[in-house]
Amino acid sequence: MKNHSRSALAALSIAFVLMLAACSSSTPTLRYITISPQTANIAVSTTQQFTALAYFSNGTVKDGTGLVSWSSSDAAIATINASGVATGVAPGTVTITGNAAGTSGATVTLNVSELKGIVIAPATATIPNGETQQYTATGTFTNPDGSTGTSPVTSLATWTSSNTMVATIDNTGLATAAAASGTSNITASLYGITSNTAVLTAAPPVVTGLAITPATPSAPVGGAVNLKAAETLSDGTTQAPTGTVTWSSDATTTATVLVNTSNSSLAVATAIAAASNAANITATEGELKGKAALTVVTGVTNFAYVANVNPGSLGYFQVDVTATPALSNYTTAPALASSPFHLAVHPAGGLLYVVDYPGSFLHTLTIDPKTGAPAETTASKTSPPLAGSGGQNHIAIDPYGRFLYVTDDTGNTIYGFTIDQTQTTNPGALTLIGTTTAHLNGPEDIVIDPTGTYAYVTNSGSAGTDANTVSAYSINQTTGALTALATPTAATGTTPYFETLDPTGKYLYVANSGGDTVSVFTLGTGGALGTATTFTVTGATSILNVAVAPSGKYIYFLDYGDGTTPGAVYAYALNADGTIGAALGSAVATGVAPIAITTDATGAGVAVTNNTDAGTLSLYSINSDGSLKVPSTPTVAVGGAPWWTAVYNAAAAPSGSMKKGKAN
Repeated sequence: MKNHSRSALAALSIAFVLMLAACSSSTPTLRYITISPQTANIAVSTTQQFTALAYFSNGTVKDGTGLVSWSSSDAAIATINASGVATGVAPGTVTITGNAAGTSGATVTLNVSELKGIVIAPATATIPNGETQQYTATGTFTNPDGSTGTSPVTSLATWTSSNTMVATIDNTGLATAAAASGTSNITASLYGITSNTAVLTAAPPVVTGLAITPATPSAPVGGAVNLKAAETLSDGTTQAPTGTVTWSSDATTTATVLVNTSNSSLAVATAIAAASNAANITATEGELKGKAALTVVTGVTNFAYVANVNPGSLGYFQVDVTATPALSNYTTAPALASSPFHLAVHPAGGLLYVVDYPGSFLHTLTIDPKTGAPAETTASKTSPPLAGSGGQNHIAIDPYGRFLYVTDDTGNTIYGFTIDQTQTTNPGALTLIGTTTAHLNGPEDIVIDPTGTYAYVTNSGSAGTDANTVSAYSINQTTGALTALATPTAATGTTPYFETLDPTGKYLYVANSGGDTVSVFTLGTGGALGTATTFTVTGATSILNVAVAPSGKYIYFLDYGDGTTPGAVYAYALNADGTIGAALGSAVATGVAPIAITTDATGAGVAVTNNTDAGTLSLYSINSDGSLKVPSTPTVAVGGAPWWTAVYNAAAAPSGSMKKGKAN
C-alpha cells in the first residue's frame, strides 16, 4: 500500500505541473518596454509624441503607449500627458520616463529650446512680374544648455504676403510677382513669433526666352510651314523680338528653313523628306533661343485641280489614292474671267494661282480646307495682274512660297511677283517685282530648285539666239529679282518644253518635244548647268513632259505622240547619280495629245491630262518597282480640253480643317 500511495502522489504532482504549465502559456507576462524616439528636440510651446512598445513572454510585441505611466524629470522644462505627448515649457533638458508594472521601465532624453526671434532675407527685393524671389528665414534660439544659437526655419515657418495682388508666396518662402508695379510686405511666423518685415517691389516683366509658333508643326513632303518667333516675358505674355533673329535646321535633309528678309521674326520651313525624327528648327536672338520640332510626313493627297483651256473652266476632284478611280466628285469651280491654262498650289497650302489663256491674267484663289473648293479673292476679281502678252504661259512658285514667276512665250519675258502671306483681307496678294527678258527665246516652263535659290527656264524657240536652250538665273533672296548666271544658257535637244528637278535639286531633266530625247543636267556650283547628256526614250515620238517620283527612284516620260492618236508614258529607274537606268515595264497608253504629267506627292500614282481626247485624265498607279499599272477605271472626264493639273497634298486628311499642303 505504501508503494501505491507513492505512485499516486507522483502522478498527481505531474498533473499539477502540467496544469501550471498550461496556465502559464495562456497568460503571457510583460517582460520589458522601449520608448521612441530615444532623443528628441523641440521648442517651447511645441509638442513631441513619444510611443512605447511592450514585449511579452510569448514573443509578441504590442503598442504599449497606453500601458505605461509617463513622467518628466522637470515639469518646469517639459510636461508629458498620459498619452505620451510632451510639451516644451522652458529651455533645458529633461528625462522622460515610461513605467510599466513588472518591468524596470525605460527613459529617453528631451531637449527643449526657445525661439526668440526670426529674421528673413532679403530685406528688400525688386522682381519683374512673373519672376520669383526665394526668401530664407533664420530663427534665433535659447538652447537647452542656456546658450544662444541660430537655425534655418524657412520650411517650418508660415509665410504671408500682405498684398497678394502684387505678390504671392508659398510655404517654402518662394515669392512670385503678380503685377507690374506695387509693393507687398513679406513676413514669416513660427511658434507665435513673427519675423521682421521684408518689402517686395513688383516691376514690369522682362524677356525670359524665345518661342516659335507653331511649336510642333507637321508638313507633307514638299510642303511649307510659316513660323514666327516671339520673345516670352516673365509674366507669361509675348512680344515681338527687339533684335535680329537667325534661323537654322539641324536636319537639312529633312527640312530647311529660310528667314523673312524684311522681318527676321518670320521664317518658312520647307519639308524635304519624310523622316522618323523631327527636324529641330532653332530661332536665335542674341543669347535667346527658341525651338520648334517639325515632323515631315509623306502626306495625304486630298484634292486635284484641272485647268480646262477650252471651253474654259476650272475643275477640282476629291482624291483617294486607295480607291478606283482615285479621282472622284468632279466639280466645276466658279468661272474665271477667261480660260484657265496653267495653275499651281501654294506650298503652304490654302492658295491656288491660275494664269489664263490667251489674256494672261493671273488669278488668286483661296482653297476651302474641308471641301477643296477654290474661290477667287475679291482683289483678284477686281484687278488680276497681267502676266504676259498672251500665248502659253506657265507658273512656278518658290519652295518657301515667297515669290511667283510666270513665263510669257510670245513676249519672251518672265514676270516676277511677291506673295503676301500675312493678309487676311486679301490673302496671297501679288505685287509685281519686275520682268526679265535676258536670254529668252520662246520661254515655256520654269522650275525652281528646292533651296529657292535658282530658276531654270526652257526656251522652245526654233531659231535665233538662245533657241533650244535652258536659261539659268539666281533668285535674289530679298527681292525675288532674277539675274542670269555667268553662263546663262545650256543647249538642249530640239524644242525643249517641260522640265523637272529631282527631289534633291541636283539634277535637271528637260523633255525635248522635237524628238524622243531628254537632256540631263548635273547642276554644279552656284546652280551652273554645264553640258547635258542626252537620253533617248526608245519607242517615243515627241517627249513633251517629264516627272520624277517623290522617292527620287523613278522617272516618267510623257510622249505626246503625233497629236491624233494616243500618246504614252514610259517609266525608267533613276540612279543615285542622276543618270537614267533601266526601263520599268512597258509603256502605258494615254489619251490623245497628252500635255501634263503629275505624280501624287505620296508616290501612289500618276495622272496625265489629255488635251484633245474629249476632256479626260488618264490615271495610273505606281507599282512597288516603279512601273505603272493601268487601273480598272483608267480615265476620268473633265468635260473640256485640260492643259494642266496640280494636286494638293496635306499633312493629314481634311477632318475639320486641313494642315499645310503642297502642289505637285
